[in-house]
Amino acid sequence: MHQPAPFFYYSQSFARLLKKLNITLVFSTYQAGRVVFVSSPTGETLYKFAKNFKRPMGMDVSENRLAVASRNYIEQFSMSPKLARAFPPKPGFYDAFYTPQVKYYTGISDMHEVALVGEDVWAVNTAFSCITKMSSTRHFEVMWQPDFITELAPEDRCHLNGMILDDGQPAYVTFFDTSNTDNGWRKTPLNTGVLYDCQQQKALVSNLAMPHSPLKDGDTIYFLQSATGEVMQYHLPTGKLTCIIKLTSFLRGMDKLGDYLFIGASKMRQESKTFKDLPISEQSFAGIEVVDLTTQKRVAGLTYTDKIKEIFEVKLIKNIATPLMLTEQDEGYERCISCGDTINYWLVEDKEKTNEQTNPTP
Repeated sequence: MHQPAPFFYYSQSFARLLKKLNITLVFSTYQAGRVVFVSSPTGETLYKFAKNFKRPMGMDVSENRLAVASRNYIEQFSMSPKLARAFPPKPGFYDAFYTPQVKYYTGISDMHEVALVGEDVWAVNTAFSCITKMSSTRHFEVMWQPDFITELAPEDRCHLNGMILDDGQPAYVTFFDTSNTDNGWRKTPLNTGVLYDCQQQKALVSNLAMPHSPLKDGDTIYFLQSATGEVMQYHLPTGKLTCIIKLTSFLRGMDKLGDYLFIGASKMRQESKTFKDLPISEQSFAGIEVVDLTTQKRVAGLTYTDKIKEIFEVKLIKNIATPLMLTEQDEGYERCISCGDTINYWLVEDKEKTNEQTNPTP
């Protein structure tokens, strides 16, 4: 009998590393419309589940929150270990439960990266070429824009895509070009990308090949040159730029824990005029690459063979091995109630009462 090809492959070192670090990796794929959670409680096999979203892109996680940017809103989920342990269908199995809490409607603003800052939610507003903060009275509040952007219009002028916040303020960003015209970055050469200092309004590094996913650790900024598959390191005190490793895929989405970088890999987009002729290898694939900074080598990975072709964001949830998420599309999501440490309940459906309500006596 013919056996179907597996949906994904992973190295044994990938499972062992997730177990060793006690983390859950979560990534978004707007191409497949999913947010995917991956962990390995045993260190041998993967625990994995996915939730459907409308074009999910940027995400961020904190100790008790998770935010996901979708097509026209950013949804914030709250996390409760107590609700997880008491989940009625499988009590005692899960160690974290994410439930819908707040939804900010943004309109179609092409929100890329997201950051949880205190009680606020910030996002890179790529369509309007600025950094925004979510609001309860408007679609977004503009917090910062590059000095060369003269008008905020939904024109994706420079393809602003990544940000680093320091002390709750924009510190560094990445974009593809300094264009100030409607989708101007699409008309420029490949290597016009910039790592930019927001406070000084100046480029730290120019002539980059589609930079994405900057993150800061101490005096070092890590970012990806997506078009060339390069993982870059920029030392702020000296201005030294180093390529750590060159991989074979379009890189986008990165998080760091200890000496490990977890990086999203995407297949070459052959049908796109902008992306089909990039210098990345024709052997590109979709999945997760793990790079050890001490050896500057790839040490683990996850590869998808079907359905998932592009990954946007990658985040690590610490000290969680078996999470669960319910969205508004899931039956029973509204039956949980959490209010601090003392009020955590799963409401049990009263079938007799429901029957009385739905089938009243004439």
